Amino acid sequence: MSSITLYSYRINEIDLVKKQENLFLDNKTMNKKEFVAHKGMDNKFFISLRDQDRKLQNVYNTEIRADIIKYATNERVLTKYAKPMLEKGQAELLLAEADLNNLSPGQYKISFKFLEEDGTSAPVFSDYNGGVICTLLVKEDANPTPVATQVANVWNQTKNINFGHAANVFTSGSFAGNKTYNFNNANHTIGIYTTGFTGNVYVEGILGLEAPSSDDTNWAPISIVNTLDRIPLANTSGPTYYNFTGNFNYLRFKYSPGASNSGSFDKILLRN
Repeated sequence: MSSITLYSYRINEIDLVKKQENLFLDNKTMNKKEFVAHKGMDNKFFISLRDQDRKLQNVYNTEIRADIIKYATNERVLTKYAKPMLEKGQAELLLAEADLNNLSPGQYKISFKFLEEDGTSAPVFSDYNGGVICTLLVKEDANPTPVATQVANVWNQTKNINFGHAANVFTSGSFAGNKTYNFNNANHTIGIYTTGFTGNVYVEGILGLEAPSSDDTNWAPISIVNTLDRIPLANTSGPTYYNFTGNFNYLRFKYSPGASNSGSFDKILLRN
């Protein structure tokens, strides 16, 4: 039997010093490492605010502001405020999952300011050379990549009025449904891209474990608009979006131009 040991500990502890003018910071070794934030999750940073004598300072009724800055361009990309904790001199800085969505992996700088009760701001120091900058390393190795959008843009004509069928029908190949990915929910979204198209669109699903052929008789219609087994479109242009649920292993799409159709049917995008 294999066992895995996991650890929960404060890896991001930041020491900051608020000092009076003309006093040297010579009695504390402060931050000498990179702090790490992982994309795809919330990251907490625990701040201790002290004076030059290493005494913890009151952080209530004040604010500690943190600016995240690109190393290469010195551009500020995010501003956050630390939240006071119950312990004196302690504050928590939260970089939430959403805060990191638009940050590329790599090195950043964190600049800290102490906002006084009278509205003025003062630097707080992160090393004992008078520096106000810490290094932040943003990583994405724990951030899962979303499932790629599937595109239906190749169509085979499976029914033809010239061969005695009631309507022309064009059918896509098969695409993975949520059950194929073992997703916990059954939500799907499709975007239908057309230009002045009039006709019907059909969505079908199947529960079989193997990718089915286009002529498989086990395909079943999926009701998306009210209780209809089709999506009716009338001179429709641009993408139109629809949501539906169902734990299908595979999906496929069909469209049938109406008799008055003079437009085009371009593609369908599928998001699981």
